[in-house]
Amino acid sequence: MSVTLHTDLGEIKIELFCDRPRKTCENFLALCASGTTMVVCFHRNIQSFIVQTVIEVTVANGGNSIWKKKFHDEIFDDLRHSKRGIVSMANSGLNLLPV
Repeated sequence: MSVTLHTDLGEIKIELFCDRPRKTCENFLALCASGTTMVVCFHRNIQSFIVQTVIEVTVANGGNSIWKKKFHDEIFDDLRHSKRGIVSMANSGLNLLPV
C-alpha cells in the first residue's frame, strides 16, 4: 500500500507495510482516504541524515485519530531506521501515539 503526499516542493511517495504496525497504518490510510486535509510542515532538515515534519490534521473530529483517541505505541525491535527512506511516526508520550 502506498500514499503520495503532495507538497509545494513536489510529491513524496510513501510505501506502507501494513502487516506491522497495523494501527498506525490503518489510521494514516483512513485519514488519507477520508479526504482529510493534512498540513505538512518541514521543520528540520539535516542534509544526508533526516527530514522531520509535523503533520497537522484538520478533520471534523478535531484532529484525533480515526478512533477519536490516542492508541498504544507499535514498536518492534527489528524495525529500525537502517537505510534511506524509512518513515516513522513519533508519539506524544509513553504508549501514546499522537492524535
